Amino acid sequence: MTILVLAFSWVCISLNILSVLIMIFLERKDIRSIQSWILAFLLLPPIFSLYIYFIFGCGPKLNKKKIEKRNYRIFNELEKMIDYSEYDSLPDDPNLDTSIAKFNFLHNKSAITQFNDIKIFNTAYDKFEDLIKTIKSAKHTIHILYYIIKNDNIGNLLIDTLINKVKEGVKVRVIYDDVGCICVSKSLFKKLTNAGGEVYPFFPSYLKFINLNLNYRNHRKIVVIDGKIGYVGGVNVGDEYMSLHKRLRPWKDCHVKIIGEAVNFLQLQFIQDLSYVSNHRIETENNFMEKYFPKSEIKNKTCAQIVASGPDSKNYENIKSSYTRMIYCAKKELLIQTPYLAFDDNLLSAIISTAKSGIKVKIMIPKIYDKRIVYRASTSYINQLIESGIEVYLYNGFIHSKVIVMDDSVTSVGTANFNMRSFSLNFEINAFITDLEITRQVKEIFYEDINHSIKLDENFEKNKPLLVKLEESICRLFVLLF
Repeated sequence: MTILVLAFSWVCISLNILSVLIMIFLERKDIRSIQSWILAFLLLPPIFSLYIYFIFGCGPKLNKKKIEKRNYRIFNELEKMIDYSEYDSLPDDPNLDTSIAKFNFLHNKSAITQFNDIKIFNTAYDKFEDLIKTIKSAKHTIHILYYIIKNDNIGNLLIDTLINKVKEGVKVRVIYDDVGCICVSKSLFKKLTNAGGEVYPFFPSYLKFINLNLNYRNHRKIVVIDGKIGYVGGVNVGDEYMSLHKRLRPWKDCHVKIIGEAVNFLQLQFIQDLSYVSNHRIETENNFMEKYFPKSEIKNKTCAQIVASGPDSKNYENIKSSYTRMIYCAKKELLIQTPYLAFDDNLLSAIISTAKSGIKVKIMIPKIYDKRIVYRASTSYINQLIESGIEVYLYNGFIHSKVIVMDDSVTSVGTANFNMRSFSLNFEINAFITDLEITRQVKEIFYEDINHSIKLDENFEKNKPLLVKLEESICRLFVLLF
């Protein structure tokens, strides 16, 4: 028996060492992430720690060669049809700070679209009311991608509305993330496929609750209708987003509707994701450009860029780099709304140095949390932020918005949270808007939310129970793992 125990121990130690070597030489993880995993190996039972690592930390790697080949094919073929030279000019308004637009164009290769109508939704109710109305008016195509589509009232309303459009002859395609919908009955989607709609899971599970790709989640929320109208933001499809959850309410979120040139690039991202989950080469269809990329007739000048990030691209931290650039480029004010805060050293240094440069930095996170571990890690930073001169607010409810505002002219609204999972592991997408009026509207919403929030001071840390401080310290150690 003793020999078996010793043999088992040596096998576990060998596997742990092998895992560390994989992290260092093959995955080339960040050194702090490696240190966190080593700590996990030491503290957790051997078999459990290895299971956690191979599911959350490693798992089977994405077939990057396949994805890059797919991306190259799509962009190469579309570039022959889309004149990208139309989208390389910065806005000429001297009152606009175009530094972020320039950065996104040069670093993230994000087209600069200048002719857009943009509408901000401050609640999921307003967003869905508008979305259902727009879907009902669709003439040709409806493309939908959501991380979560619940089998509840709003989920069934959406699916039933899509079924009616399929019966009218409209092409309907839906993508959902299989991990995000792991508890959702697939009968919801079967209704749509039975009616003639197309439904695809992203990284499907081969066994219920067992998905070796669960570390890579498509967290995007994209809707494109007739190639002319697009939606992007934080709102998934579920009743809780309508503040109907028993505990997580009021639910604060933000979404945008875009009509204009930027919709082309929401469409492009959807087609990329569609080509991964489906063998259908949509770009070979007759009248492809006319159906999916119609010429915009919008004359209103609002600059918007679509920035996507994910583990399928070489520059997988595109959105993180844009966030960091916004922090450093702020001259007067920086406003952040996010459900989670998980800083690495670079981000923490950036935001603290910005505040210490005399720039007003205000961060708003929820008072009510949905994920205890991530929330405790988030609150562990609060005292450090306050000591640096940053104003931190707890919203009296749950915040799901992913919003950053820089000064008076730059706003980011999208799907990427302010944490390492969104920056490095999830497939995300944001709209970066350079416009005085849109920024004014978003700032107005932020300051209204302050009226429903608690401003924290040094007493927040002093009044924390000892057990909460201990829990925060432990959670913060592992914040870079997931």
